[in-house]
Amino acid sequence: VWLAVGMIISAIGFTYLMYYPLSFIAPDLVQSWLLDSPALFYWDEQGYYWLGNLLAVIGAVIFAPVVEEFIFRGYLLNRWTLRLGAIPAVILSSGLFAFLHSDMLGALVFGVFQCLLYMQTRSLIGPILVHFFNNVIAVSIEWMDLMWWSGFTPMTMQDFYDQAAWGVFGLLVGVPWLWWFARKNFYPLPKLLIAHQNGGQTAEAQAIG
Repeated sequence: VWLAVGMIISAIGFTYLMYYPLSFIAPDLVQSWLLDSPALFYWDEQGYYWLGNLLAVIGAVIFAPVVEEFIFRGYLLNRWTLRLGAIPAVILSSGLFAFLHSDMLGALVFGVFQCLLYMQTRSLIGPILVHFFNNVIAVSIEWMDLMWWSGFTPMTMQDFYDQAAWGVFGLLVGVPWLWWFARKNFYPLPKLLIAHQNGGQTAEAQAIG
């Protein structure tokens, strides 16, 4: 849960870190790729469309975590580790995962942490749970935003600039949060990567064997 919270906070910062400078160079790209992303929920004066919104939530918080973790961490990470080594496998699987998300920098960091968590636990349960809680928090924030704050008013570039303080907050709070988590759980990193490359065994265990 704590990793998911840190991921959400840092993702806000990474979104601004990537798109704020880009907005001065290619504002149309930022508008179409980020700001005009369709909302997960929809309702209007005619109704709340409970079934459609419920299916969207189930897809986001249950289907997506399970399927994406099996594909990117369960299959691609292991497959590419065997062929290329642990570090290229982490970079490639996380990069592909990020390419499928609008917040690409945040998704890249998320993918790397999910790879490391999988390597540490040797199980997809941990990554799936983190992904689940991450999406639950994200979906809840989006629902509250649509219900009480912005509604379905399209976000403009000026709105994006006006909310830049949230990006600073995300970087100042989220990045140290992730650093603390990584130091606590994935240190020493080379040992973790070598163990994964060796099928879950440390170099010392292989030498003894």
